[in-house]
Amino acid sequence: MVSRSKVSRTATAPGWGVRGDTRNPNNNGEGIGVHGVAKNGIGVLAEATGGYGLQVRGRAVFDRSGKVTIAQGQAARVVFVYISPASLVLATIQGYAAGVYVAGVQLDAAHSKFTIRLNKAAPVNLTVGWFIVN
Repeated sequence: MVSRSKVSRTATAPGWGVRGDTRNPNNNGEGIGVHGVAKNGIGVLAEATGGYGLQVRGRAVFDRSGKVTIAQGQAARVVFVYISPASLVLATIQGYAAGVYVAGVQLDAAHSKFTIRLNKAAPVNLTVGWFIVN
């Protein structure tokens, strides 16, 4: 259940510009504190001229990240997800396999996919974590 948020606005520093608070009289904290939506623009812009543009306390969830398994004997795995030519894909093996590493990531924005390539065939099933920026 999503509860209503209290929103406060203040124009004086060092206060809050906009603050969303989902705590209700029962103080269970469920719901969404701040939700920004845009069809073709920017849902939320976090900007600071002398500090941090974004600070997260607690866990963060990103819908353009994940893990895939590259099967033993294989040296590549295709991941289908929206990317653009400007996307940066970070990929790293989750664990250790002597002498095996991610050699590169090949983007194919026209087909909404990228390929993670190892330097050689995986000696065992390897999990590779990936994260997309842009």
